[in-house]
Amino acid sequence: MRVNRPDEPSYAGGATFQKVPLALEARDLVGADVAFVGAPMDDLVTYRPGTRFGPREIRFASDDGQPSMYNMELGVDPFDELNIVDHGDAVVTPGDAHASHRAIREAVDRVLAAGAVPIILGGDHSIAYPNLAAVASG
Repeated sequence: MRVNRPDEPSYAGGATFQKVPLALEARDLVGADVAFVGAPMDDLVTYRPGTRFGPREIRFASDDGQPSMYNMELGVDPFDELNIVDHGDAVVTPGDAHASHRAIREAVDRVLAAGAVPIILGGDHSIAYPNLAAVASG
């Protein structure tokens, strides 16, 4: 399930959030505590499109080596305490906001069904609706 070698530099290998394992299938989410989900959608924004690139750019920006987000105040690194994976991007349909929202909700539903906490990367403000709907029904 690991997409990156532990010893490779930050600029090499696959782009997952903080180089955590890629878990594209529902079965790969079993045992995960946290799963990142991309929502690359900006169909419902006017004048300033581009948030569809958010998930990819967040992953690239976070790719600075080995996973670490040590919190000095709490004295803990979540990557040491939690099993964190990247569930990839929801399969959105450009130009069809309803289909994209369904895909985002399905991705969040898969994460919740596995017992993990979803963290959504991405898109325009409308992605809050399918995320909240999944959490509210789960």
